[in-house]
Amino acid sequence: MGDEVRAAADQYEEGGNNLAMVPALMLFAMAVPWGAWGGIWGAGLLALGFRRLPVIWLLYLPLKPGAGRPAPSAADQARDGVDPRPFRAPRDVWFYGWFGPIGLSAMFYAGAAHRELGDPRLWPITSFLITGSILAHGLTAAPFTRLYARAARDDRS
Repeated sequence: MGDEVRAAADQYEEGGNNLAMVPALMLFAMAVPWGAWGGIWGAGLLALGFRRLPVIWLLYLPLKPGAGRPAPSAADQARDGVDPRPFRAPRDVWFYGWFGPIGLSAMFYAGAAHRELGDPRLWPITSFLITGSILAHGLTAAPFTRLYARAARDDRS
């Protein structure tokens, strides 16, 4: 019974997410200040490429395999369904550092920051990062996930 309820809840949540995402992305596309991006290309592309990776590397040091608790046994993994360790291999750092796109929640935070700070640079910078993140992750999600899966299979072999 529990698995059926979880599957139904996941399907409902995914449907609601898809229903809300399309109109939100359309509104975002209409609000993007394309002309204001002229002076932020270099810094924006650098920020897109490395926004999470240094922090993930710093987290990897104390959380890497062997630094914390040992790998769960096969019986524990079969019972729990997942390995609870955040990092199982160095490739996880690259995967976690790249994925996790800047999305629509960043629009909310940019709006709140603009309201509080009144800085006119916030929206062009945030919209550039959101757009770049959507494009970068949309173009790389499938091939990078396949590479990650292939590396994980090779490690088990």
